[in-house]
Order: sequence, then C-alpha cells, then structure tokens
Amino acid sequence: MYVAYCAVCHGVDGSGAGPATPALKALPTDLTLLSRKNGGVFPWAHVKSVLKFGVETPAHGSPDMPVWGDLMLTLNKTGPSSNVEVQQRIVNLTSYLKQMQR
Repeated sequence: MYVAYCAVCHGVDGSGAGPATPALKALPTDLTLLSRKNGGVFPWAHVKSVLKFGVETPAHGSPDMPVWGDLMLTLNKTGPSSNVEVQQRIVNLTSYLKQMQR
C-alpha cells in the first residue's frame, strides 16, 4: 500500500523525497522521523488520524491525502465489512510507518 499510494510524495524510503515533490506547495513530511519528533514514541493515534482525515497544513492544497484519502474510503464500500477493511488498511499502513522509524 505504501509504495502504491504514498511513495510518490514521501519517497520509497519515507524521507519525503518522492518523484512528485517538485509539484507540491511544501515538502512532504519525512515519515522516518515521526518517533523522533514525538519524544521517541511513535505517534500511533496521530498517524491513524492523518490517514483517515488528512492534515491541517497540507503540502498539496487540500487536507486530504491526494491519492490515499478517497481510496481508503471507497474500497469495498458496498460490503458490510467495508468499515472493518478500511480500519485494517489504516492499521496496516500505520504499522508499516512505525517500522520505517530511524
């Protein structure tokens, strides 16, 4: 999921140097420093909130992640388990980001 939906802006390594960076209004967050910027603790709740709701000071002009937000909310929307599947995707991606920490 990360490579398909996040790496274009945040880079394959999470450093914020993806190929779309020149088109953005501000540099994407270096996702490898989330724990360091949070006193050495990975900010689970904040990351999950950003994935679900977007960010207040977006680099791309809107609060939503440009390719991720709509995708997360629409995949498997028709089934009764859709909310569970969306939540699982958020948990999976958050876990992946935790593993990227320097």
